[in-house]
This record gives sequence, C-alpha cells and structure tokens, in this order.
Amino acid sequence: MNYTKRITAMILALFSILWLTACGEDPSANTEGGSADGQKWVSAGRYEGTFSDEGYYYIPENQSSNLHYFDIATGATTVLCAKAGCEHKGVTCEAHITGLYHKWGGMCFWDGSLYYLDQPSADPIKLIRCNATGTEREVIGFLGAKYIEEQKVVITQNFARAGSFWYYCADVQGSVWDEETQRWNNERVLTYISRIDLRTGKEEILIEEEEHELDFYAAQEDAALFTVQGKMDVDNRDPDYQEKLSKTPISLKRWDGKTGQVSTLFEKNRREIGRIGCVYGDKVYYTVTVNSTVNQYEYNQYTFDLNTGEHALFSEISTIAFWTGGYAKCMDSVYDTEWYILELASGKKLPIDVE
Repeated sequence: MNYTKRITAMILALFSILWLTACGEDPSANTEGGSADGQKWVSAGRYEGTFSDEGYYYIPENQSSNLHYFDIATGATTVLCAKAGCEHKGVTCEAHITGLYHKWGGMCFWDGSLYYLDQPSADPIKLIRCNATGTEREVIGFLGAKYIEEQKVVITQNFARAGSFWYYCADVQGSVWDEETQRWNNERVLTYISRIDLRTGKEEILIEEEEHELDFYAAQEDAALFTVQGKMDVDNRDPDYQEKLSKTPISLKRWDGKTGQVSTLFEKNRREIGRIGCVYGDKVYYTVTVNSTVNQYEYNQYTFDLNTGEHALFSEISTIAFWTGGYAKCMDSVYDTEWYILELASGKKLPIDVE
C-alpha cells in the first residue's frame, strides 16, 4: 500500500472511531467531556469535513472544488448539487467552493444546516448556509471583512463550533516596508480570535495581538482557550537557535464571554511545553520534548487540569502525529514503524490495521 493510501486509511479508521463514539453527535464539533460550569469544551482543529447525524460532508483529495456528501446508512457518495443536467465542472456547479478553507476547518453542521466558507478572488470570505441536501444556499455573513477592506490578507487557522457560535483564529498579512531590502514584503501584522453567531452571521472579534502570536485551542459557547507566545526573534542559522527558541515564553489563557475578561491559566517556555494538542474533558493535553533528531521528535505527554491547575505526566515518550477529539495518533518511539490510536479517556492503545 502506497503512502497516500496508508494515510487515507488511517484517517478513515480514526473517523470511524470518532463517529461510533459520537453516537449521533457531530464529531467535527468535537464535543468532549464536561467542565466545572456544566459546559463542554470543544477542541479546535483543521477538520477537512463535517458530520451530520446521517452523513459526512467533504471535498475529496483528488478534486479540489466540489462539495460531496457521504451517506453513512447507504454508503453512497454524491456531489452536493441539485442543478438539473449539471456535469459538476467549474464554477457553474452548485457544489463548487472557491478557496481551500474546507482544508482548514472552514465547514460545520449545526441545527440542520451546513455552513461553509467561500472566497472568490480577493473578496471578503463568505459564510454560506444551506440545508442538508445542499439547496437553499444563502450568504449570511463575512469573515475578517474589516481587514480585507484594508487590503490585507486573512489566513484562517483552527476552527471550533460550540453551540451556536463558530470560533476561529486567523493571521492577518499586510504589506510591510523593509528598510534593509528597500521593498514591500507581505508579512503577518496581527493575529486575531473571532466568533460568528451562526443564527445571524454576525462576527465578533474577541482578541487582537500585534506583538505576539496567538493560537486557538478550544471553545465553549461563552469561553475560549488560547495561547499567547512571545516573538521568536531567532535566526535559524544561529548555532544556538534551538537553545534560544526553547526560552520563548508561552502562556495559556482563557477568554470569558460573560465578562469579556482574559485570565492567565499558566505561563511556561517552549522547553517546558512543546505544543498543546487538544482539550478533552477538563484537561489540556500538551507535550514536552525529551529527545530530538533531525526530522523527528520524542515527547512526554502531560495534562493540565483546568479545575485544579495541576500538571501531571500522562504518557512517556511518544511520537505524536495529531490529536482528534479524545484520541491521538502515536508511536511509542521514533524507532517504531507502527502507529496506533491512543484513547485519552482510558489510556488504551487501539491498533490501526491499514494493510
């Protein structure tokens, strides 16, 4: 089996686990466990599709423009277009989507409707709503409109739907004058976290950051978890690059929608926290690098309890490809050749048979 097929099989296996576990919920919304105030945290991610109770909406890897629907009960796949006689080619097809937002999480299903993003040319990013069969499409709002009106480029990152709100994070790029080269360069000028009310299409910018980098990890209907990372003003040609990089400060913060206030949950540096993977239940799962090679790293996995503020070792020395919901795709060592799915709730290892 070639590499592409192996990866596809792994992803399909993981989707199967998630769908069976969700029991009718929308795994793209990724609802996970309870919290102290009774709300559920939803991990943010770049999901390349979205589930309804009956099926899965996506765009195939080998076909970058038309929206498809996979019916779980029948196993049938159809192009989501109701136009009579349509050959499903080009922008005249109702299923056509412009841009690659579907690969960055720009699709979700809520309250019987499908929501997705579309951006022809340099126009503002359209938020489109349609019914489950793909008809009755309407533009209900725009993403990052105020930045695009300023001739800037919005590059979306992680998405998470929590209740009726769709949260996301994005970089904004603009033309910046470089005194050294005496020319304009397209560079990141700020990062922001926003949420859209799917009932009205109205967007609310929650946080803007020019001096530091933001990463968005999870949401509740009225809360968001994100990190603020100090500038990494380190030249990768510097012989002490890794050492300097490891000292870059990073903090985990929470935005409270009821008060509009931001609180700091913990502060560390890049040596103490490699990256945050997901939020599951009341715990944040993150990694600490314990060994590195030229192309791969080994990590210890830790948890941070959002209720008690305690850090705890969860799993020793694993190589992690990605987290999705309450699962992570792992190897025990960089020297292994077989991946497995780690169930976060139980710590069980679920083998992936892709041959």
